[in-house]
Amino acid sequence: MKPVYYLSFLLLLLFACKQLAYVSTDKGGCNDMGEKQLAAKRSLESKPDSVYYTISEDTLSIHVGINYICCAPFTTSASIEQNLISMEVIDTCSPPTFNCYCRCMCYYTFDFNFNDFEAKEYQYELYLKEARTPTPKLIDKGVINRN
Repeated sequence: MKPVYYLSFLLLLLFACKQLAYVSTDKGGCNDMGEKQLAAKRSLESKPDSVYYTISEDTLSIHVGINYICCAPFTTSASIEQNLISMEVIDTCSPPTFNCYCRCMCYYTFDFNFNDFEAKEYQYELYLKEARTPTPKLIDKGVINRN
């Protein structure tokens, strides 16, 4: 009978130790647009840079909107250490010519998605890594609290 208790205890520990986990980033705004769609977007009024979040059950989505040079190629990354969520938007245009940019500004959006959200306080930091500068720039930081 003791092995059953030990197995039950181990399973309880396994399922009770959920932690917030980064799942993906959904790109929107000027990301992945052809020249025709980009021309239509250029005429729109620009929006201010923004960061906001939504929580649905155990899913946390952090929406990021950034004004940046048109046609820039981006990747993203995110990490979680204890209660700090660090997100980075990375411009991957190649030096030295930087010939991937267009001569306009666009509003790019990124939805960072996380699962296993716990009802506790998290800090977040958002960085922009520009291709033309060596160090990431802090765009925003704040607190996420479901309580």
